[in-house]
Amino acid sequence: MSKAMNDSEPRGHVTRVMCTIIGCGVIGTSIADGLQAAGGDTQGTVPPTHQYRIRLVTRSEHHIADLQHRYPGSLITSCIRNMSLWGALPRHEVFGLHVVLICTQPQFTRDVCVDLRAIYASAKHLNTDDPAVKQSMVSSSSLLSSWPKTVLEIPTVFVTACPGIRVKTLASWLPQNAAIVRTMPNTPACIRQGATAAFAGPTVTAIPGAAEAVAALIRHVSPSLCFVPTEDLLDVAASVSGSAPAYIFTLMQAMVEAGVRRGLPPDIAASLVKQSAFGSAGLALQTGQLGCLEKLTSDVCVPGGSTSQAMMVLHEEGFAY
Repeated sequence: MSKAMNDSEPRGHVTRVMCTIIGCGVIGTSIADGLQAAGGDTQGTVPPTHQYRIRLVTRSEHHIADLQHRYPGSLITSCIRNMSLWGALPRHEVFGLHVVLICTQPQFTRDVCVDLRAIYASAKHLNTDDPAVKQSMVSSSSLLSSWPKTVLEIPTVFVTACPGIRVKTLASWLPQNAAIVRTMPNTPACIRQGATAAFAGPTVTAIPGAAEAVAALIRHVSPSLCFVPTEDLLDVAASVSGSAPAYIFTLMQAMVEAGVRRGLPPDIAASLVKQSAFGSAGLALQTGQLGCLEKLTSDVCVPGGSTSQAMMVLHEEGFAY
């Protein structure tokens, strides 16, 4: 899947997706915010347009109260082994997919994955003869007998946002034959304007529609969601889009400082630069065609003008690739 997935692609029926977010830092809470704004099912009622049931796992118990206020009605815990996350489903709850988002810092990723492996390995030992469990799992409709009765039975795809940890390594930590999608989001996701590259591991195709469902989920915080055809290209994408905000902010800061050195008040210089960056990005997105950046640049560069002369200096100093 090398092409960008966009809104022109056909949409099927609405599938209810359980979304468990492990790690409630900037990326994790940004995704939760995006899903909630899009109609995430945080209250237990699911109108037809609502797709997601959001649950969150945070390492900090002190963080729980804030998260409960921010996401009322969602299951929030500091313990990944809390069986409320993995146990019996209420009999009216039917989900087509479970997306487990691992948004922890890289140094904690292995421990989280190993815990998940142990949890899923225990699925075959669940005591479904327990009356309380049985009551919540058994439906009066015979049709429900073929549907998942516990969270662990829902088709699951594991999505990571951890740079540098490859699918092969993740697969050695996660449940056997886990469906894995690696993503590389960037910080503008916190205002739902991110750009994310993704790579789907080989077992993802075993779950029909899983990659498309992950793309739809991530798109709530990242309008640009592109699957790359090989995992090596994810590292390239990380340097292009993942690091891009730092490069752009540094350029903006340099432009602000240049204006200030030449007499502009700092607030005026900052305002002009920020809006120029915002407007330029919007113009590039609106134009859309390949090669538009070169054309947009030439539109600004009047022959013999100051911008053309400045661009010559940039090229001479190696700014252009």
